[in-house]
Amino acid sequence: MVRERLGPSSPKRVPEHALPLGLADTDTRLLAEVTGPPDSGRTRTLLRLHECVPDSVFLDATGLTCEDLILQLVERTGRTLPARRSDWAGVLADSAVRGGLVVIANTQRAGRTRRSAEPDRMVHRFAVQLAVAGRCEVVLERNLADTRKWHGNKVMTLQPVGQPESAAEHPAAEDPGDAGTDALRALALAEVRRTPYAVWSALAQALGRRAGRPVDVTALLRSTRAMIEVDADDCVSFRDERVAEALRRTTEPGLVRDVNRDVVEWLGAQPVTGTTGRYLVQGLAMHVVQADEFDSVQRRGRLAAHPDQVALIDAAQCDDAHPVRFDSPAGDAVNLWTSGVDSLSQGEWASWLHLTSTARGDRETAAEIAACGLDLPWKVRWARWRSPGAMDVRSVRPGPLHQLAVAGDDYRAGRTAVVARGGRDERYRVWDAATGEELAGPWPEGSPVEPGHPGRSGVPTRRQRSGSCGRRW
Repeated sequence: MVRERLGPSSPKRVPEHALPLGLADTDTRLLAEVTGPPDSGRTRTLLRLHECVPDSVFLDATGLTCEDLILQLVERTGRTLPARRSDWAGVLADSAVRGGLVVIANTQRAGRTRRSAEPDRMVHRFAVQLAVAGRCEVVLERNLADTRKWHGNKVMTLQPVGQPESAAEHPAAEDPGDAGTDALRALALAEVRRTPYAVWSALAQALGRRAGRPVDVTALLRSTRAMIEVDADDCVSFRDERVAEALRRTTEPGLVRDVNRDVVEWLGAQPVTGTTGRYLVQGLAMHVVQADEFDSVQRRGRLAAHPDQVALIDAAQCDDAHPVRFDSPAGDAVNLWTSGVDSLSQGEWASWLHLTSTARGDRETAAEIAACGLDLPWKVRWARWRSPGAMDVRSVRPGPLHQLAVAGDDYRAGRTAVVARGGRDERYRVWDAATGEELAGPWPEGSPVEPGHPGRSGVPTRRQRSGSCGRRW
């Protein structure tokens, strides 16, 4: 792969009508980027390129993660994802994608929320992995500032051809007035692009309080529908996302922070059902980042349990001011995802966070997760388990457990005990099944609870599969 050093003159600047021909000559490089001003026709040009290249694949990244794009690609080839998601490369390398062209548009809108780490991840990491693993050529739309010192990609910068859009043709041409602009600004501050009316109203109230003037969303709905649309679920969205992007860029950062702080408090008190509940699952974590409160909230069990895995990890990656604390639910989320624990229902995900908090000895966070309002399908009373990525000294012993057994009822009157052999030290220990209290041991050569031991011969046990002494109740 030829590495092309970046400089003021390095990107090739071409008019949009010449781009398909220019990209057809990709030399030996597998990845090409299309950049240019917002009105340069980047997406239209990529659509034309897709039409000009037989059997090419066109993907619109709006609202999608890298994993979502992988799933779409795999499904289009008639394949299925392997059990381990990280093994997707092997599926694509031997599929119809190999040797072909994949076109990815709107990477600047990747991610399930308006602010997201997905655009950077998609452009700088995923596209390269796709090109190499899939053995295909990838052309993508890039709207990020390029801070790389060098790279091997072909860069095509579009320039608008002819006159810009007339005012009558622009989606934001209709002037809604100052009050209407405030209402639109409140909608633009929503993180999920499809926003329930109740969330929009809460954003408008927060904006009105912080700006010192009332914001009426109902008046905007009555007066104009040129820029917004309302669906059957009473959710509101912009007809053209460029309007929302422009409003977000022109909102003072301090006002954004204050409005989001109010909305985080409001969302935290909402039920987890209905459209507002779905918005909470997808958008709460990023509102916390926008409120500059992620460092404190990532350790609060009730709020950390509500966002889904993707939302919580994306928020953790977006929060530049504070690193992810790996002794928190946010850190647990990153480690679990990396270890392949994914694609879970929200209740199941909360159960896993409850387990990891319990294993870390963080009983307070575990109790908050248990009381978060979600229906947890299972919970642990205690755990002797090393969570994925755990670095705490308490997680070192006894390590993996083998020969897990439940002692007979006569071992301790009124108490159920479990016994297991440590996978690292080969020693046997006995725990109280209800509290996790270590009752006896360690013994190097067998447990008195086991049948056949001279000290407790004949005590019945109920054999269980090897695993953790943490138990689901």
